[in-house]
Amino acid sequence: LAESKVPVNTNEEINTFIINELKDISSGETLPVTAAAVGRVERGAALALLAREYLYTKKYAEAAAAAKQVMDLNHDDLKTPYNVLFTQAGENSKEIIFRVAYAGPSLGVGAAYAGYYQPVPPVGYVALPNLADDYYFKDGKPKATSAQYDPANELLNRDPRFDATLLCVNSTFRGGPVKAKD
Repeated sequence: LAESKVPVNTNEEINTFIINELKDISSGETLPVTAAAVGRVERGAALALLAREYLYTKKYAEAAAAAKQVMDLNHDDLKTPYNVLFTQAGENSKEIIFRVAYAGPSLGVGAAYAGYYQPVPPVGYVALPNLADDYYFKDGKPKATSAQYDPANELLNRDPRFDATLLCVNSTFRGGPVKAKD
């Protein structure tokens, strides 16, 4: 039992280790993203994680420098439409810095845990109303102050990310409208 009482590293030691590993990993040349390399970590992903680690450790100047290195790679972009990003068509988007590739057993691509790859939306997955309320309207205002808010139809005039995130009655899912069941 005594041998199970091993010393524990401090948070500072762990953070230093993580930073040093990410600096080492990201010091090489950018790996190309080809069909053979999809899902592998590349320089931009390591630098993005390094920037995040610096943020967690409140090293803001270093975080900004690491994030700038990611931007300077000119590899990633923010041009993929939000409603495409989390679909099969958006799976290889350059907006995704550190993606997880998964070859589904029957679909060949996608994530087994993602509802959009299921034949029908899972019944047990329900968003709470406050998530819907957090999406502003097309005028950039929240429900409480938007002139576009219609209490008779809260789904109208929502930010496009609303429809890409939440499934509602008459939302399009796998090519057809979602229908309410009795």
